Amino acid sequence: MRHWKRLKLDKISIWLVLVVVVALGVTETLLLARQYNLFAAPGFLRPLTFDLGTERVVFAFCSLLADVALVLLSFSLYLLLWRGKASVRSHLMFMLLLLLLLLGAALVNNEVVSYFGGNMDWQVLANLGGGSAWQAIRMVAAEIWNHALLLLAPLGLLLLLWALVYRRLEVHRLTLVPNRSGWWLLTLCCCLVLMPLQLQWVGGKELYRDGLGKKISQQLFSRITTSVTDWDRDGYGWFLPHVDQYPFDAKRYPGAMDIPGNGVDEDDLFGDLPALPQLADPLPVLLQQAKTQQITAKHLVLVVLESVRSDQLFAELNGKAVMPVLSAIARQGSFSQQAYSHTGFTTSSLKALFNRSLSSRPLELGLIPALTALGYQQNFISGQAEDFGDVAATVGMKAPGHYYFDAKTAITDRVYPATTLGSLRLSEDRVVQQVATRFSELNWQQPQFVYINLQAAHYPYAHHATKKLLTDVLISRSQISLRHKKLLEQSYANAVANADLALGQIQQLLRQHQVMENTVLVVTSDHGESLFDDGFLGHGHQLNDAQTRIFYVSNQHQQLPPVFGHVHMAELMLRSALGQQQQTQVPQLLQVVGLIRSPLQIAAVSTDNSRLLYDFRDNNISKQQTDAVGKRHLLYQQKLPVLAAAEQQDARQLLQHWGWLRYQQSDLHHGLSSQ
Repeated sequence: MRHWKRLKLDKISIWLVLVVVVALGVTETLLLARQYNLFAAPGFLRPLTFDLGTERVVFAFCSLLADVALVLLSFSLYLLLWRGKASVRSHLMFMLLLLLLLLGAALVNNEVVSYFGGNMDWQVLANLGGGSAWQAIRMVAAEIWNHALLLLAPLGLLLLLWALVYRRLEVHRLTLVPNRSGWWLLTLCCCLVLMPLQLQWVGGKELYRDGLGKKISQQLFSRITTSVTDWDRDGYGWFLPHVDQYPFDAKRYPGAMDIPGNGVDEDDLFGDLPALPQLADPLPVLLQQAKTQQITAKHLVLVVLESVRSDQLFAELNGKAVMPVLSAIARQGSFSQQAYSHTGFTTSSLKALFNRSLSSRPLELGLIPALTALGYQQNFISGQAEDFGDVAATVGMKAPGHYYFDAKTAITDRVYPATTLGSLRLSEDRVVQQVATRFSELNWQQPQFVYINLQAAHYPYAHHATKKLLTDVLISRSQISLRHKKLLEQSYANAVANADLALGQIQQLLRQHQVMENTVLVVTSDHGESLFDDGFLGHGHQLNDAQTRIFYVSNQHQQLPPVFGHVHMAELMLRSALGQQQQTQVPQLLQVVGLIRSPLQIAAVSTDNSRLLYDFRDNNISKQQTDAVGKRHLLYQQKLPVLAAAEQQDARQLLQHWGWLRYQQSDLHHGLSSQ
């Protein structure tokens, strides 16, 4: 007791620190419990929870320690800044300001996670913005405003209290509080001794790392300690779970690029990456055969539907088919509901489709150059701005001789007021009108390729030109939440039906020009859409069926692979247009959350439709198998080192597939940089 008295801590400061710590801890705990069900029994999508009493006590202690350390550090820095001139009023105002900032950050983080999921970070946000996080923020500005009141109400009360304190305690602005060195002793003890021990212990316990890693204080100290112990500045330090085993070698660290065949295992995953395999691209061979045999190609019409899930193809709502036109084409021709987006994003999906690769520097022959070699006239008509994410430039839509029309071309016809590239949308009627105009101009004696993009099912799933085909009530932007999930699903299905109606009109135009019999019509989607199926809304942040599983429908009879993705579709379309029936080989399909060079997760979907997923953040690998009714079940979820031999081989193949792709597109491989 004497030792504590020697610290000479004033009672006002003690009470203020305690109030801030308790308010922050209780608020964050309630938010985490609501968002993640951290304290419920383990269940679907909740493999890690604190359901035992001892686990909850340990969580509370570690959480309290992190919050105390953060508040003490902030308070000590404030005392240092005021240099003995701190008053009762300045104390209270600083603590209220600190509480305002911390609670604001916790509430904003909760709102982001409630919409985008736990995988959301700056990489994923940039993907949503077509490569620019700022573009993504501008795109969702309206949504942020719609939900701003939820954040501003409690924060506004704190701000009002801050203003009242400023005025009411005017008389105490000169009532100085002793600047005790004891606060610095406590801060140093917490930040330099207790928190490093806590971080190291938590880093080795997946349950606590997962739960505490969602707290602001824990995240902050984790970054500080990593930065302080990262001597070679490669982004990794001494602390679990990602310990830098080579602290003085900036080329070797967890997640480092493994250079194939150099005898060094840079990332400590399954040894050195084998030599880069030789590319075997079947498309040049196919084109040479067509040229040799003088095959006349059919017209090719590719319709890409925005955000339409695989399950919508044969879905019904209120006794009506959601996609009667497309489902009829599927039954008469060929279709697959086991097609996948590799990334769950629009821009990267379109690039994969046209470039036939996930690489930013593809080696494969792209669809557009192949069409050019076959003598096609090429036409691009899109309800979105194809300049968004540099899609048009990257795949060659605007090459000389091509016809090009998109939402930016007809910007005055947009359905939403916003003019950012990611927000530009044209109605389905406007797109069909442009298709009709272009069809009347075409020389149908020459092979024609027409790309059409329909945006009906894009968030927020309704606009002023949306037709009420399946329901009389459409969800408003402000209503979109888990509470209105049923209305959301109905509005989404109605939006998909609008796209299907436009597809029927395009099909009718082909008949009017008497070219339907000589046309390969292919319809697919860029990605799926989570409608709070997994607790979240949108796409691109989870590798699940709702967000990545799509369909592929052709009006031609064709043997399709059991499982395939966007990078395989160009070959399928061209084989059909050339009358080639040879099946496209797809041994394994790669999926990615984030960027190829530094993903959060990667996955492989195999021919049996199972999904093997590796998470770089915790080195966990899991496998899901699909049952007879199409529902996925978790077979296992383990750390890499404890996998059985067969499972290790599967994991090795997945990481090699990704590692080769990562290296192939790198500056290092292309001689533009040295590691």
